[in-house]
Amino acid sequence: MRPKDEYGLPIPRYFPVIDIDDSGKHKVAMFPALSDSRLKDSGNPYLEEIMDHIYHLHSSRDSGEIACPCCGKKMEHYYTPNNTAVYLCRYCL
Repeated sequence: MRPKDEYGLPIPRYFPVIDIDDSGKHKVAMFPALSDSRLKDSGNPYLEEIMDHIYHLHSSRDSGEIACPCCGKKMEHYYTPNNTAVYLCRYCL
């Protein structure tokens, strides 16, 4: 369950993304953080949970496949009209 602020709104969570194989095509999201300041400064890719089980990828390069931070299954990859990468886990919905 996502933490909520004093108004009952979900607090965004940020998940660092790391490679799980040598090819760099298969990745997994790690443990969440409640602030993106360190992740942003590192320059490494990370996911921002914008809604339950829907994530915005912050990365300067193509990420390949990313496993869901909740269930570990491959997430679906979409692009928004302004060309940002969004990932969705259909198994957790």
